[in-house]
This record gives sequence, structure tokens and C-alpha cells, in this order.
Amino acid sequence: MIFNGFLSGVTNYFKSFSFIVRHRLLHFFLYPLVLAVLMITVFTFSLVQMVDLVSEPIFRFFELESPVDGEFYDWETIKYWLANFAKYASVVVVYVLTIYLYFKLQKYIILILMAPLMALLSERVDEILSGNEFPFSWPQFFKDIWRGVVLSIRNFAIEMGLIVATWLLNLVVSLFFSPLSVIVAPLSVVFLFLLSSFYYGAAAIDYSAERYRLSVKESVNYLHKNRGLAISNGLFFQLWMYIPFLGMIIAPVTCTVGATLAINKSRPFTAKISGDKRQQNISE
Repeated sequence: MIFNGFLSGVTNYFKSFSFIVRHRLLHFFLYPLVLAVLMITVFTFSLVQMVDLVSEPIFRFFELESPVDGEFYDWETIKYWLANFAKYASVVVVYVLTIYLYFKLQKYIILILMAPLMALLSERVDEILSGNEFPFSWPQFFKDIWRGVVLSIRNFAIEMGLIVATWLLNLVVSLFFSPLSVIVAPLSVVFLFLLSSFYYGAAAIDYSAERYRLSVKESVNYLHKNRGLAISNGLFFQLWMYIPFLGMIIAPVTCTVGATLAINKSRPFTAKISGDKRQQNISE
């Protein structure tokens, strides 16, 4: 079941490129392009400001007077050079941690900010494939935005909790069962990669779930039954995001189209929506 879903996700992801070109959906790449430019501009400015803010007290803490005519092996000279090393090393650590947090958060920031447009893209793909029409409603539109934000925050919190738990497990293994760390460490890397892939793929799949008025609980149940599809779709999202700037433009659009193609092909759920009346059927 998982393998079939994974294979379906891979196959339909590659089909997404020709589908986008064939049905003239290339203009959807313009929205993440604008967002990418804005995010990189804000991040660059924020990074410089944050490092300047943090580096000043660090420099003051490690500031020592330069020794006068001291030998290289003199304690005061050694202490002076060690303090300088610690000072600049601390700034580098701040840079690295900030960049790491940015790259970890940027995927969810993109998922949240792009949710309304990607929901419209998924809807357009569904209309092309099935012929169904989904009347636009501003109240429903804002409701869907809120749902996307809540789901992304939920997924981020769960993912970060599991990441911390995995790190702690690695720490315990390294301290008390060091020989096993040779096995546990690589497995942890693979697990965390697949974990992130699942939650990124979940966001692309939920656009279809919300369109058919599935509740968050129903959507989560469907995702857990179709882990393979979510993982394969999110895997491509992650791989694209390793490419600076370009990944932010390509990943949201292609993954959304790929997920919608896979879901529409398998038709896992159907719904009739007419005003406030709705009928739902979730087939496993």
C-alpha cells in the first residue's frame, strides 16, 4: 500500500511539468517568484541586523587588551588569542544557527503564505481533470486560509517535537551505547528526511481535502492511510528546496499539481457541495 502510493506520487509528480505547460498554468510560477524575492530580501536584512545585535555583547564579553611584547607561549598572549578565536567562532555559530532556522522555517512559511494560491491551483487542476466546478466564495476562501495556517503550525510543531526526540535519542546512544551510534545516526538522518517529506506532502494533499470539505481529522486520517503518496510528494519538495531561490519557485507549484493529479486519478473521496448542504464519502 505504501509502495503503491509512493510510486503513484513519483509518477504523477513527473507528469506535473507537462500538465502545467499543456494547460497554460505557467503563470502560477509568478506568485512564488515574487514571494521568493521578498523572503530573501527580508532574510538578508534580518540576518545582518541580528548578527550585529548579538555580536556586540559577545565582542564585549571576550574583549581583552592586546599583550605588549609577550612571547607566543606566554599565558596572557595565549589567553588573548583564545578569546579572539572564541569571539569570532561565536559569531559564526550565530550565523549558522540563524541560517539553519531560516531554511527549516522557510518551507513552512512558503506553505502558509502560498496556501491560498496553491489551493486555487489545485482546484483548477481538478476542474480540468474532472470537469467539476467549484464556485468561489470569500467566506470559504478565508476559512480555507485559516485551515491551512492551523494545519501548517500543527505539522511544524509535531515535526520539531520528533526532531528533538530523535536528537535526544542520538545523544543517549552516543553517551551510553556508543557502538550503536554507527547504526542509529544514519537511520536517524533517513527518518528525519522522510518525516519532513511526509509533512510537506501532507500540505499539498490537504488542498484537495479541504476543497471536498473534509475536516482536518478526516484529512489526517486519509494522510496516514496514504503515507507513501505524501512522502514521495514531499520528498520532491525537499529536494527542490535545497536549491536556493529556484526551489522556492518550482517546489510549491509542481508538488501541488503532482499531488492533485495523483489524488484525482485514484479518486479516494468524492463530494457534492451545494451551498451549506454537502454529502461526503471517504473511500479507503
